[in-house]
Amino acid sequence: MGVEEWKSYILNETESIDILKPEHVLQLKQLIPDCNIVRDHWEMIRVQFQRESWYAPSIEGLLHMTENAESKPITNEYQLIEALRESLEAFELEWNGNENPLVALLWNQNKGSLKHQYWPKDENLLSDTLKYFVSKDLQRRGLIANREVQVLRKQGGENGALLDIKVEVPATNGTRTLRVYIEVKGCWNEDLETAMLDQLTNKYMVQHHCDFGMYVVGWYQCSHWKKEWDYRAGKAPTYSIHKARELFSAQAKNISIQSRKRIEAVILNLSLR
Repeated sequence: MGVEEWKSYILNETESIDILKPEHVLQLKQLIPDCNIVRDHWEMIRVQFQRESWYAPSIEGLLHMTENAESKPITNEYQLIEALRESLEAFELEWNGNENPLVALLWNQNKGSLKHQYWPKDENLLSDTLKYFVSKDLQRRGLIANREVQVLRKQGGENGALLDIKVEVPATNGTRTLRVYIEVKGCWNEDLETAMLDQLTNKYMVQHHCDFGMYVVGWYQCSHWKKEWDYRAGKAPTYSIHKARELFSAQAKNISIQSRKRIEAVILNLSLR
């Protein structure tokens, strides 16, 4: 058996026993773009997936789309997570894109001293702000975003672990609900580089059978944010936001392969200029 035949055989066998998911074949295509067998295999999966996941929109949905050119039907989790990424990118652009950036609302400030003092507001405010923005931004797609969903409850009445944002929408065919779990962290969080796996993936997604998640990091930087008045400044990474995006994107890809789930990392620039 030649090399090309072996490649085809391995892909067919792993697909038949459900080892490779579509995103894994896509990653193979990106890693070895010149391999015709992988490219053809991905094209076959893509076409089949689109055929099986497509459902005719309702009359109400069609009317809604004719009234709003930006409206998009959401029929599967891949479309849902892409819509959420677009919404988060819109948030970053809107909150940084004017003469008086709204991002300042996510910072505390004290201008009464000799030196201006700035320090970020807590993660809960960021989660609430994102939940509100995403809810409004995606209303035209009929999505529902629930803030602080109770994922686990400890015995004895203690509060369980709280997922930051859970986005869910009924599938077009009405047979199930599409879900994406979102975990939000400030860049000073001591679990910043481990929580994508330990918290989002293992504690929330695996235990609650959710296959799609997003890890969102608020990246706060300011020359007037000092550990002398806020200990969190000393815990924030010293590397750049560009490096952070590379780091967490690679981590999301690796965890997606290992866990056989789809995880996206989004780093939001919330720095003061």
